[in-house]
Amino acid sequence: MTVQSKTGSGKTLGYLVPMIQHALNQKDGEGPIGLILSPAKELAEQIFKHTSRACKQFKLSCLPLFTGVNMHEVWKTIKSNTQLHLIVSTPGKLLDMVN
Repeated sequence: MTVQSKTGSGKTLGYLVPMIQHALNQKDGEGPIGLILSPAKELAEQIFKHTSRACKQFKLSCLPLFTGVNMHEVWKTIKSNTQLHLIVSTPGKLLDMVN
């Protein structure tokens, strides 16, 4: 039997709170602290929306990395030497960036 949690039950928040807490305890310059992989673009967009909202509260940076995002802006952010805390990505786009 498969059990599915309903929309709005706090699934994203359940793993996001410990990840934010871990990011807050790191020194600046240690690189990306957390990576959230989503199997689909639509889910990645939803996760990024909630993640970026939570990150703003703690002055953490969050980078979207999925289809539809301006890759020029992504590279500009990566090369700017600013602290990057969390990345929300789909596996395909992450592989594109690594290659």
